[in-house]
Amino acid sequence: MADHSHVPIPTYEEATTGLLRPESPHSDDSNDDRHIEELDYLEAPEPSSRLYHRARLRGGKWAQQLGAKLSSLSLPSPWLDQVRRFFRRLYIPQEYRMSGPTAARLAGLFLLATLTYVLFVLEVFPGAGDVDGDTYFPIETVRAAVQGRASGENVHYFLMHLTKFDHVAGTEGDFYLAKWVKDSWKELGKLDSLETKSYYVYLDYPGERSLTLKREGSPAWSASFEEDSIYKDREQTLAWHARSKSGEAEGHLIYANGGSANDFARLHENGIVTNGSIALVKSGGTQPSPGLKVQAAQDAGCVGVMIYSDPSDVPPDSAWRPPDDMIQRDDVSLTLGDPLTPGHSSTLNAKRLSPTDADLPKIPSLPLSWRDARILLLSLKNTGLKLPGGWIHGPKSFELKQWWSGNVTTNSLVHLKSLNEGNLTQEIWNVHGAIRGSEFPNERVVIGAHRDSWCYGAIDGGSGTAILLEVVHIFSVLRDRGWRPLRTIEFVSFDAAEYNLAGSTEFVEENLSLLKEEAVAFINIEGVAGPTFHAAAPPSWRRVLEHVLARVDGNTSPSDSDSPSSLSEAEGSDTDDEVSTLLSSWRSTGTPLHPPTVLTDTLPFLTLAGVSTLSVGFTQKHTSPSSALPRHSCHDTIESLATFVDPDYALHKHLTQVIALLVVEFSAGMEVPLDLKAYAEQLSEWITVLERETSATFARLERLPTASPGDVERATNFTLKQLKEEVGVLERRVNTFYERGRMKGGSKTVAGFEKGLVHPGGRHVVFGREGLTGEVEGSFRGVFGSVRERVDKGEWEEAMKEVERVRGRVESVGRGLE
Repeated sequence: MADHSHVPIPTYEEATTGLLRPESPHSDDSNDDRHIEELDYLEAPEPSSRLYHRARLRGGKWAQQLGAKLSSLSLPSPWLDQVRRFFRRLYIPQEYRMSGPTAARLAGLFLLATLTYVLFVLEVFPGAGDVDGDTYFPIETVRAAVQGRASGENVHYFLMHLTKFDHVAGTEGDFYLAKWVKDSWKELGKLDSLETKSYYVYLDYPGERSLTLKREGSPAWSASFEEDSIYKDREQTLAWHARSKSGEAEGHLIYANGGSANDFARLHENGIVTNGSIALVKSGGTQPSPGLKVQAAQDAGCVGVMIYSDPSDVPPDSAWRPPDDMIQRDDVSLTLGDPLTPGHSSTLNAKRLSPTDADLPKIPSLPLSWRDARILLLSLKNTGLKLPGGWIHGPKSFELKQWWSGNVTTNSLVHLKSLNEGNLTQEIWNVHGAIRGSEFPNERVVIGAHRDSWCYGAIDGGSGTAILLEVVHIFSVLRDRGWRPLRTIEFVSFDAAEYNLAGSTEFVEENLSLLKEEAVAFINIEGVAGPTFHAAAPPSWRRVLEHVLARVDGNTSPSDSDSPSSLSEAEGSDTDDEVSTLLSSWRSTGTPLHPPTVLTDTLPFLTLAGVSTLSVGFTQKHTSPSSALPRHSCHDTIESLATFVDPDYALHKHLTQVIALLVVEFSAGMEVPLDLKAYAEQLSEWITVLERETSATFARLERLPTASPGDVERATNFTLKQLKEEVGVLERRVNTFYERGRMKGGSKTVAGFEKGLVHPGGRHVVFGREGLTGEVEGSFRGVFGSVRERVDKGEWEEAMKEVERVRGRVESVGRGLE
């Protein structure tokens, strides 16, 4: 097994000695006063809210002192004489004159009101400005406070530490960072609970790997394989596909574009022999999932597959250009979490499948750089099928302008070796911290980011984790000021996300009942990979997200000055000016609110527990943050991020503000701010799209020029009529629900809506994992995946059963609103 105990990783004591941390709320009150003055106006200078109990206990003495002070007051005689002369000049008719007793009563009432007000201001009465020992702040003040507190400088500090060494899940570097995150939160001292939760999952690491091109039976060329050293004084992760089949294969070389099932089918249709071949496919493209590329190659009879990084995936106007040696590591299994414990959590003594019985790839695979892939592509020149423009990629400087598929007759024979070394029970570490809610402690808002990375992980892993650390810091400062949320806030640093979301999946599987009962929402922080705001969530999130984005500065130019230093500055900022807000910037790009189907830590929460989720970040054009380059490469460094993505960490500051404000909306308000009207309306639109695509698929399968929904129904008995009618009923029920003011328990009903869309068998009927079905572009990826999977295969009877499952769940959640 490869040695991951790298020399640059210090001991924990060495690494933490003398580290300068962002100020903790209890270590330097003056710093907190500088950054969060917007809360100060709520606190009387003396006595402060922290002296509340002492003021109450000493109420008798205070009353005596107050009486003595009032009795000692006297007005100067000249002033009294002027007042008397003034009133003598006033003439009030007899019928309008106030009687003595009435005047006395009014004076007494005024004095009583004044005294009551003074007592409340001084917090003499129990509960004045205090709830269960925690200070009450208006929600608008809390919004201003968290927005003003966000610091790009702090995020930069955290990120520098997170990227000092590679930290693949389960390695020494990963363990060190888990301990560092926990200790950082412990030092703040404001979390009500804090723990590290371990799981024991199947992980593997690179062993011996090689790729050789043979001519006439003799080796003619060997792949260089590894990326060039990024840092002279640090070791870095080797290149491999996690959970690929460990073994060797040899076969003729073919090129299969993006490696989708349709790409391999096209080769078959044109006489290309895929059986016994080793396929070369590009990353991304027609099949975004690396695991499904391997699955499609396996189904086509290939004995091995190589996935290369193509420079053309980076937009031509990007300042950053991918180096030729860049390699994208990946997990190529298809099971969320630990493939040896499907459906239950990977505790130490959990029942496990053997790797041979688990749903794992049956052929070996390897990642390749463009530097190596170009040699293989050149070896295919003039052999096999002459390929169309949509299959031709690479940089403009590549000398091969016409690409070829290769075939069994080619002279290019490839020998591939990938010997991974696995551990069936490798320990991983999630770090959990929570602030208990004052009113609804059993309702929780979960905020998370994954910590592990394939290498140094500045963008992928580090950026989101650094923002999570800053968010925890912000809310710790608020706790120090006496604030407490209404709902519990839970912060999680997830491990092993790069291994098909192992950390979050195992957590959800272990706490499935708890999450179904208590979780209101899950917010996943993807981090900053480019200048374009990106969000993926069910349609119910749009309104609250837009509300938050309207408060955040949309200017992404280099400017990360500290936020308003006082409440008046924060409230006076021009958050309603659409020209300057992040909301207007997002709208100007035409980027939609994507469905929550990308492979992020939201998937297990949504698809297994039915928790409504949001995944949010900044990315490059036309990509999600999790797929933006240099993803999964050792070129993903803090220097690269600072040079090409966010030089002054302004985007990180903006994203911190977005996350913190969303946490406030969900934890500090009485109602859960999800919009079920928008959800029902979007379902109707998606069904229309599904109907259109089903007709197109039927026409393709039957080799017809076109087909209508009626044609499909007459030929297959497949129809969406009943589902459309049920969604119409849902829309009416949602409107009635809001018209009657939600009634008692409305927030619980709103939070439970998403959970009602999870089939009793444990699968969400609307959303699934992107890319598992078909090659759909745009915002429809992953929607109604169980139906589309059957439709794509022409399994109409099974597809109709899936439609009925969807209809049944929609009916159920609609009745739950009554």
